[in-house]
Amino acid sequence: MPYYPAGDLVELIGKQESSRVVRYMSHVAHLIEYLHRHDVAHIDVKLEFVCESDCAHLGDLGMAMEVTHSSRTILAAHMGGTMEYWPPEKVNADEHTRIDPFKCDVYAIGVMYWILVSGQQPEKNVDYLAKVYASTDLDLFYTNWFTLKHFLQPNPVDRPTAFQVITLLESDQEYTSVAEVSEASK
Repeated sequence: MPYYPAGDLVELIGKQESSRVVRYMSHVAHLIEYLHRHDVAHIDVKLEFVCESDCAHLGDLGMAMEVTHSSRTILAAHMGGTMEYWPPEKVNADEHTRIDPFKCDVYAIGVMYWILVSGQQPEKNVDYLAKVYASTDLDLFYTNWFTLKHFLQPNPVDRPTAFQVITLLESDQEYTSVAEVSEASK
């Protein structure tokens, strides 16, 4: 793995501007979508590395696994990862429950997004969607709220796929860029 002298995203916890967060999440989403397209679930998506050109990178592929089951699910007991990024279906599952690790990866992207825009540290067993709804001091554009709420859906069926995540983030990037230019010209 390369050395990332610019540090990691954990060092950026604190309210980041929307366009920067969307850009980082887009980098991560493209990497996750690539893995998913090849039937590999990362399973431990979390705030990772930033290179000198200010691009986000994934690391810690030690938990990643090829998903060969026809249902594209794995036993909850086989899914580890960082508990602060676990989706509700993993938190509430017993060891025999089958869960969709791809949707778990998407949820973790949502947690990353939340952490970077809210400035709050990740926590175990938290309803992040409720935190989004309760938060009144975030400086987000409507499209950012919409995207964040989709990533953090408690029901994995309602969560987007990694490919859909990319589409949502690309829309966010376009809207955020236009909105920031409009606000700057006022």
